[in-house]
Amino acid sequence: MGCLLSIHCHAANLSDTKKASLVMDRLIDKYPSIQAFSGDGGYRGTAVDYALAQLNRAFHVALGLAGKYVPLSMSWVVD
Repeated sequence: MGCLLSIHCHAANLSDTKKASLVMDRLIDKYPSIQAFSGDGGYRGTAVDYALAQLNRAFHVALGLAGKYVPLSMSWVVD
């Protein structure tokens, strides 16, 4: 449904994919029934690895088509 459960704002010079672990930890503490996370292609790597290895949860990455802008089904409404 796209409802936000938690947010975290940080400086632009910090990596979103690395700071995602903080948000995921907070979510699991508050909502332990969460089974999986979703994010765009910018979260490949560290966030996906952390979700699987540390939280035992899946992290689904939505990827668009290369070469042109395509709104993703699992992305923000403003797209």
